[in-house]
Amino acid sequence: MKEAWKELVKDFKEIKDKPFIYKLPSIITSIRLIATILIPMFFILGLPIVAIALAGIGSISDAVDGKLARKFNASSNFGAKLDAMCDKLFIFSLGISLITLLPVLSKILVSIMLINEANITRINMSKVFVHKKVKTTQIGRVKMVVLCVSLLLGFISSLLPILNIPTIISLLTAIGLQLSTMKSYKEQNLEEKKEEVVIKNNVSLETMDSNEYEKQMLYTLKQSLENNINIEQEKRKELHL
Repeated sequence: MKEAWKELVKDFKEIKDKPFIYKLPSIITSIRLIATILIPMFFILGLPIVAIALAGIGSISDAVDGKLARKFNASSNFGAKLDAMCDKLFIFSLGISLITLLPVLSKILVSIMLINEANITRINMSKVFVHKKVKTTQIGRVKMVVLCVSLLLGFISSLLPILNIPTIISLLTAIGLQLSTMKSYKEQNLEEKKEEVVIKNNVSLETMDSNEYEKQMLYTLKQSLENNINIEQEKRKELHL
C-alpha cells in the first residue's frame, strides 16, 4: 500500500503544472472522494435525502471524468489511479452505509457484492504492487455503472419500499457482472503469465500446446524457487561470517 501511495504522489507531480483542462478530470474525480466521506456522515446525522443526493452526484462524476479525459486527451496515470481508488472507496462507503437500512435479503446481497468487489480490488492491487498496468474491460465498466445504480436504488428503496423488488433484481445483476469481471481479470492474468513464460524461455506462443505451457510454467516456478533458496543460503553464510 505504501508503494502504491508513493506512485500516486509521483504521478501527481507530473500533472500539477499542466493546464487546468488537463487536471479537470482528476478534480471531478476528487468530488467523488469528498462525497464518499460525507455520505455516511449524513446518514448518521439522520439526513438520508442529502446522502442520496451526494451518492447521485458521485455516480454522475464517475461517468463524466472519464469522458472529459478522453474528449480533451487529458488522460494521466494519476487520474487513472485516483479514479480506480475512488471507485472502490465510493462503492464500499455506499454499501456499508446501505446494509443498515435494507431488509434481510437485500442485506445479504449487498454483503456478497462487497465481498466480490474486495476480491476484484485484490486482483487489481496485486498488479499495481508489481508495477503492472490494470486493463479495464468493457464488462468492468458496465459492472461499475450497474453497481452505482443498484446502490442508489437501495438507498431510495429504504424510503420507498415499493422499490425493494427492483433493487433485488439490480443487485443480482451486479453480482453476476462482478463474477464475470473476476473471470475476465483472471483470464487476463493467465495470458500475461503465459506471455512472460514465452518471452523468458524463447518459446513460440503459436506452437505451444497446453501441456508444453504447463511444463514451462512448472520449470519457471522451479527456477524461481531454486533462486530464492540460493539467496537464503547466501544470506545465512554472510550471517555466520
